[in-house]
Amino acid sequence: NYTSEELTFRYVRDATIHRLEPTSGPSGGGTAVRVLGENFRLGVKTTCRFGDIVLEADVIDETTILCASTPAVMFKGVIDVKVQFDDGMHTPTSQFLYYEPSQIEWIEPSTGSEHGGTVVTIRGTGFRQTEDLRCKFDSVVVMSEWIDSTTVHCKTPSHAIGHVDLSISNNAIDFGANISFQYETLMEPRSIYPSRGP
Repeated sequence: NYTSEELTFRYVRDATIHRLEPTSGPSGGGTAVRVLGENFRLGVKTTCRFGDIVLEADVIDETTILCASTPAVMFKGVIDVKVQFDDGMHTPTSQFLYYEPSQIEWIEPSTGSEHGGTVVTIRGTGFRQTEDLRCKFDSVVVMSEWIDSTTVHCKTPSHAIGHVDLSISNNAIDFGANISFQYETLMEPRSIYPSRGP
């Protein structure tokens, strides 16, 4: 038996992941991951797979997919990531690194000028040597200098007088526990008496 009806066969290009943004996140989960690549399927139900865990995904265009927040895990290390399309196609595997969330124990100094420029030493645990290491004073994100896994230096930005939350991130996106930093008025002497001595 055969039919004379025409069937349509459509060739599609393989979807590929170029990179993940960010490439890492805390083991507690909650990281919003953007997948960048090519030939992603528009109009097709799509999911992100972190190991065996399936997450909803939103295809922005043929080069960008947003995955739902990463799941919490009980380990530190690398996990395989891929994008699955409902038409049966999927991307090759990429990788995402889970790390232990950082903790701030104390800072020195805990106060600084409203004009900024104070170098703050942050002591704690879980600080990673990465170019994505950042500090955040209130809502202002600044670069960080990694000293070791327990020590980071950050320079304060200018800010209005008052208390702000200081937090730190290993991936420039997920900022962990806060500690208070106080902005103060920088006192400048108007005159000195006596102006000279023996």
